[in-house]
Amino acid sequence: MKNIAKAPVWDGPIDEAGVESLLVLARKYRAYDDKGRYLHWHEFRFRPTEDDRKVAWWAVKFARLQLLRPIGLAAEHGKSFLLCMPDPMQRILHRIDRMCPLQDEELFSDEAPLTVNRYDKLYYLATSLLEEAITSSQLEGASTTRRIAKEMLREGRQPRNKSEQMIFNNFELMQAVKENGQNPLSLELIKEFHRIAIDKCGENNAVPGELRLTDDVYIEDLEGEVFHTPPKATLLERRLERLCRFANMNHDGEGGEANFFLHPIVKATILHFMIGYEHPFADGNGRTARAIFYWHMLKCGYSVFEFISISRLLNLAPLKYFRAFLYVEDDDFDLTYFVAHQLDVVDRAVQGFLDYVKEKKRERLEFTSQLKSLGAKGDFNYRQLELLRSMRKHPGKPYTAKEVAFDYNVSANTAREDLKRIAQFGYAVEAQVAGTKERAYIALAGLPSGQSDLRRAV
Repeated sequence: MKNIAKAPVWDGPIDEAGVESLLVLARKYRAYDDKGRYLHWHEFRFRPTEDDRKVAWWAVKFARLQLLRPIGLAAEHGKSFLLCMPDPMQRILHRIDRMCPLQDEELFSDEAPLTVNRYDKLYYLATSLLEEAITSSQLEGASTTRRIAKEMLREGRQPRNKSEQMIFNNFELMQAVKENGQNPLSLELIKEFHRIAIDKCGENNAVPGELRLTDDVYIEDLEGEVFHTPPKATLLERRLERLCRFANMNHDGEGGEANFFLHPIVKATILHFMIGYEHPFADGNGRTARAIFYWHMLKCGYSVFEFISISRLLNLAPLKYFRAFLYVEDDDFDLTYFVAHQLDVVDRAVQGFLDYVKEKKRERLEFTSQLKSLGAKGDFNYRQLELLRSMRKHPGKPYTAKEVAFDYNVSANTAREDLKRIAQFGYAVEAQVAGTKERAYIALAGLPSGQSDLRRAV
């Protein structure tokens, strides 16, 4: 990532004509552009304009100053972090809220518009945990392929290298986040998330669960350029305690310790940013930061985020992610840059998940219809139907109870009963896994002979 163009600062008095020009432009320019984007000077300087670019930029800054406010957190040298919420960002938040049922029962119920159920819930949960574990690790440099990572987690085998260990740890981390979703944030919990994240795979002499003790830490982008030097190690414990107090405050705007409103998604994003800014550990800060984002979302009732991976989208455009961090510190600690970037990511992640759910429902209905048209009658439950659909896609593939249990987030006994049921009606045959005591079920092609009537299936 090439160095960004530094935002020009107000460089002293200007003549009367300049003042008049600025006042005119202040009525012309808003905090965001015509496409709703909150642009940094690095991007703004290329915007077509008939006006002097620097004066136009100062006009934009003037519009932002009317909206910016401190949030109660400060940089190392005391300068306040600021935030504004212009209309385009408010619209995104409203859209996300409309898409996100606060209770997953509203999504995973027979009465829900998408008509998915608890079996789908378990399947989507396992899928999303896997996706977030893989892509969050890839953001930090893990190079294991998705196929190998899935096989490792499905088979329950031990990681064979550092990349696999990172993915294994992130899978464990996301489960720990869910387990602690209703607990307050504390220094101990931050350390625990970090301990899980870098166990057996830390770099830079990082100790799992321990704050860094030195100041020889700086943040590089993917091309090795330094773009942030974090606060001194001696300040970390006090600063993190302050961050925890901020995280645990009630920001509903109805009084109390925090006397202003912060939308839960915005607050989760700020926590994400602040862990990156503080950089309290020698390694694993990004994974810990994203875990804390999820922690806050679940704590505030956005349980649908159990099923949504933000790292998948961050991994598609990592330079934008890094630049969003950089813009904040470059332009007077204006957090709006990072919040705007993350809102776009969350918006697309939620919409992508809902589209995925709809597509899975369509595929299931289509598959059920195909079975009936071929003479197969009866009712498999949703999980068994999904498993059967997978088997018909992959004839000859062996399926074990351990792998099915992982894929559908159920016990091995439940998975084994599902496989036996499918084999009972002739869609698979049971076989011994070579060299083990484990049994596998081999998917067969086509409809089983003499078994077109499946009315006995539950």
